[in-house]
Amino acid sequence: MNAAVQTADALVRAAAERTPDSVALVDPTHGRSLTYRSLCERVDRTATGLHEIGLMPGDRVATVAGNTLDHVVAILALQRLGAVAALMNHRMDSQTVAELLVSGRISHAIVRPDEALVASAAEAIGAEDHVLTLGDGVDGLRSLDDVASDGHDDLPLHDPQPEDPSFVFYSSGTTGLPKGIVVPHRATLPRVVWLAAQGGLSFGPHNRSLGALPINHVMGFYGALLATLSLNGTYVVLERWSGSAALELVERERISSLLASPTQLYDLLAAAERSEASVRSLEIVAHTGGPISVALLDRVVAALPASVWQLYGTTELMNSLYAGPQTSRPQVMRPGLFSRVRVARLGGGPDDLAAPGEEGELLVGTDSPAAFSGYLDQPQLTREKCPGGWYRTGDAAVATEDGWYELKGRCDDMIVCGAENVHAQEVESFLEGHPSVGGAAVVGAPDERWGELPVAYVEGHGAATPLPDALDAFCRDGSLANYKRPRHYFVWDRLPRNAMNKVLRRTLRERVARDLEQEGGLRGIPSAGQPGHLNP
Repeated sequence: MNAAVQTADALVRAAAERTPDSVALVDPTHGRSLTYRSLCERVDRTATGLHEIGLMPGDRVATVAGNTLDHVVAILALQRLGAVAALMNHRMDSQTVAELLVSGRISHAIVRPDEALVASAAEAIGAEDHVLTLGDGVDGLRSLDDVASDGHDDLPLHDPQPEDPSFVFYSSGTTGLPKGIVVPHRATLPRVVWLAAQGGLSFGPHNRSLGALPINHVMGFYGALLATLSLNGTYVVLERWSGSAALELVERERISSLLASPTQLYDLLAAAERSEASVRSLEIVAHTGGPISVALLDRVVAALPASVWQLYGTTELMNSLYAGPQTSRPQVMRPGLFSRVRVARLGGGPDDLAAPGEEGELLVGTDSPAAFSGYLDQPQLTREKCPGGWYRTGDAAVATEDGWYELKGRCDDMIVCGAENVHAQEVESFLEGHPSVGGAAVVGAPDERWGELPVAYVEGHGAATPLPDALDAFCRDGSLANYKRPRHYFVWDRLPRNAMNKVLRRTLRERVARDLEQEGGLRGIPSAGQPGHLNP
C-alpha cells in the first residue's frame, strides 16, 4: 500500500494490531459484538466473496442501509477490496435511489432487505445479480453473508493513490436530486484526526461511542465510526434513533462519547426528564448537523456531565469551525484544524472580502487535505462551487476582529421583509427559547406590500402545545425586532426533516402559500394606514 495513504481499512487494521482482542463493534439490538481481530477476519471473508462475484478495485458500489453492524462490515470490505463505496441515505425512496444509481454509473449495490428497493435497484443497474442484501436477505437474491468466502489470499493487490476516490457521499437533497460528493483517500486521516483535535476525543480502548448519526453522513462515518475505531475505541451501533433508546444505551453500554445533532440532543434530554437512567458515563458530547438554540445549548451544558463541543462542517470540507468545551454562544466558532476560512461579500468573488462585523458568505479553502475531489461527474458544478480555490458554503457569517466567526444562517434562507433582511435561523432560535416549543422553522410568505413576511411552523416540547397568541406575545415582549416577528403560526406534531434531522424548509416554502390560504390568510399584518408598523 502507498505509504502516503491511510485508507479506512488501513486505519482499522492498525488498530487491530494494537488491541486485537478489544471489542470494536457492539450491536445491542441483536446481541452481537466483534473484536478488532474478528472484525478484520469478517471483512476479509466478505471482501474475498465480493471479488469472487466480480467486484474489482475502482468499481463504484452503492450501500443503502441504516446503522447496522452488517453495514459497517460491508463498507470496510469495499475499502479492503479497493472499491468506491457510495453511501446513500436509506430513507430515500426507491425511485431516487434508482436515479442516483444510473446517474452515478454504479455497478453494484448492497441494500437493506426491502423487496421494492431491491427491484428498483436491479432495474437501474440492469443486473439482478449485482444487487446484494444485508441481513436475512430477500427470497431468490443473495445476501452479503451468502457470498462471504473463507480464503482471502487471492484478493487483488491494490495500491491506492492519494487522489483516488475512496467514498462518495451525498448531499441532503433538500434542493433537488442529491449531489454525489467524492472524497479521496488522502482525506481519510485528516477527517479522523480533527475529532481528536477539536472534539476532545482521546486515544485508547476506554472510548465508547454511540452511533447516533447516520453512517451515510460524513460526521456519522468519519466523526463517530471511523474516529472511534482508528483510536481503538468501541462503537455501539444504534439501529433506530429515539431519545429513550439512546438514553438506555448510554447507561447500559457506559457510553463516553456522543456525536449528535441538536435535535437528537433535544430528544435525549426529553427522554432523561422522564427517566431515572444515568448519563454519568458521558465525558464528551459534540453537536453538529445544524444550528443549536441558546436555550437548548444551555440545557445540554446544565444536564450532561460532559465537555460540550460545537462543530461546523460540510460534506465537501469536513470540519471547518469549532468551539468548546463549554461554550454558551451558539454558532460562534473559530477555524478548525486544516481549515482556512474567510467571509466574502454577498454576491462577490472570493477576494471581495467583507469587513469585520459585515455579513457575508463563509468560504473555506479547498487546499485542505480533508477537502473533497469534486462532485461526481459534475466538473462544471465543482468549478462553480470552488472559485479561486475557495469553497462557497452558502452559509452567511460575520467575522470578528479577534478571529471568531458567527454563523447567521443559510444565505438562501433569507427573508426580505420591507427591505429588511430576516435570518430564519435567528427567529427559530428565539422561538425555541419558549418553554412550549420543541422545534421551529421560519419561512417567508409572499406579500404584495412587504415582499415577504415571516411565518413560523412549530412543534411542541414534550406534552406542551404551543399557542399562537402566547408565541406572539413572547416575540413582542422579548428582544426580537418587530419586523422579524412571525405573522402566523402553524402548530404541527412533527416538522418535516431529513435523515440528519434538519428541517426541510424547502418543503415548507413550497406549501406556505397554500397553508395560509386554507386558514384564511395571514393574521396580524399591519394595515395600509400603518406603513411604519413593521419597523423595529
